[in-house]
Amino acid sequence: MENDVSVAKSKGSAWRFGLGLAWMVFTLSLAAWWLIFGLRQIDFVQTTTAQFAPEHAVHVADFVRQQRMLISEGSILILSLLVGGGALLYYMRRERKRADQIRAFFATFSHELKTPIASLRLQVESLAEDFRDSPSNPLFVRLVKDSVRLEIQLENSLHLAQLDSSRFFLERIDLRRMVEALAHQWPDTRLEVEGDAPVRADHRALETVVKNLIQNAIIHGGAKRVRFFLANGGGRVSLRVSDDGAGFTGDAAQLGRLFVRHNPKSGSGVGLFLVRSLVERMGGSVRFVARSAAEGSAAQGFDVEIELLAERKGAAA
Repeated sequence: MENDVSVAKSKGSAWRFGLGLAWMVFTLSLAAWWLIFGLRQIDFVQTTTAQFAPEHAVHVADFVRQQRMLISEGSILILSLLVGGGALLYYMRRERKRADQIRAFFATFSHELKTPIASLRLQVESLAEDFRDSPSNPLFVRLVKDSVRLEIQLENSLHLAQLDSSRFFLERIDLRRMVEALAHQWPDTRLEVEGDAPVRADHRALETVVKNLIQNAIIHGGAKRVRFFLANGGGRVSLRVSDDGAGFTGDAAQLGRLFVRHNPKSGSGVGLFLVRSLVERMGGSVRFVARSAAEGSAAQGFDVEIELLAERKGAAA
């Protein structure tokens, strides 16, 4: 049975708009109270003077004139606040709509490109298989790798565009079968899965997580083998992804942050950012672990520890 997990849309922009509206209402209310209080004070002074000290009427009239001048200036201030606050809310709303339009454009653009790129990859894989023993085979293998990389980047762009409005459908997923089904996309990399623990996750999101972890190990670590270790316990599935690549030198706590470059050769960080974001949206957690030199011999390697929801006993697949 599928469990629909809704993600609130544009929480940040809605919060800013609401905060701006609350600020304007509070400021106008305070200014209006000040104006009303000033008018009441003028009436009180005039009434009191007329009854108890008519000899000071001239001084009171001068005082009232000054007070009325302050009140008129205060009215202009209130009007300025009203106009300025309204303009601020208008531009905030316009920017929000523009951001939504940009996200919708990128989502549509990425979605429309998915089918032809997937078709291109399948045709290139077929050619690579047909010319397995041909001198041209390395060229086809390279085309396969480039098409896979392009497909992953396109899928990442689609996830980024829909990150604030995506709807996840949690279902039973056999991670072993998923990895085996994806293995042909990286013919030069050995993928291994140890353990068997079905997880409850969104298929598209989890597939994107797996692809990005494999691609990150190959591109940035030069890994030739990527292993997936599964263990079930306490209603959670522990997944450790380990590779034999060059490892990572830097602050592991910064991994998973968008557009943070750790060295001149590092990428934009979109892949690991999506790994963390998608796993957390599915109710899991992620920890990036850079192994020390003492643990890795010739190749330090890199580990990613993930916790996902376990498939409930008796739940329909």
